[in-house]
Amino acid sequence: MSPSVSVVIPTWNAAADVRRVLDLLALQEDAHFEVLVVDNGVVNRETEEVCESLGKSFPGGLRYLRFEKQLGYAGAVNEGAAAALHDLVAVINNDNLPDRRWLAELVVAYEAKRREGREAIVSSHVHRPDFPDPFGTRFNLWGRYVRALRCGEYIPFHPDGSAFLFSRAAFGRPY
Repeated sequence: MSPSVSVVIPTWNAAADVRRVLDLLALQEDAHFEVLVVDNGVVNRETEEVCESLGKSFPGGLRYLRFEKQLGYAGAVNEGAAAALHDLVAVINNDNLPDRRWLAELVVAYEAKRREGREAIVSSHVHRPDFPDPFGTRFNLWGRYVRALRCGEYIPFHPDGSAFLFSRAAFGRPY
C-alpha cells in the first residue's frame, strides 16, 4: 500500500480552476490522499462552495482553508503544508491538469529516491491548458528530483509546472 499524501492546492479567486483540478484529482488511481484547498486573499465564497459541493468525492477528506490576507503562492503552500495531516505533501497549482496517475507516480519517484538514500523533492510536468508548453508534451514526466539534501545544504528548488511532492519530516515547509 502506498503512503498517504496531503495534496495542497494554493488558489486565489479561481473557483472554476479549483473545480476542474478537483474533478481530476477525484479520479486519481492507486493513491491515498486528503486535499487542502488554500484560498488566500478571499474575495467571495465561490471556491468554498466548490469545495463544499465536491467534498464527498474524496474519501481521504477535502478541507478548505480560508485566508482573508493575500499570502502569495509560497505563503499559501506553506500554510497548506503546516495544516497537512500526512508527512508526504504534494502541491499542485489550480490551473494544472493532472492525469489519473499523477499522484501515484510522484510517490513512486519519491520512494525510489528514498531507496537510494536521498531525501528529495520530486517534481512532475503537468498539462496547463493556458500556459505555453516549451516541451510540446501533453503528459507527465516522472522522477526528476529538483531539490535534495546534500552535505547539510539544499540544492536550489525550481519545480516544473508547480506540481511536486516532498516530506515534511525532511524539508518542513518548502518556502
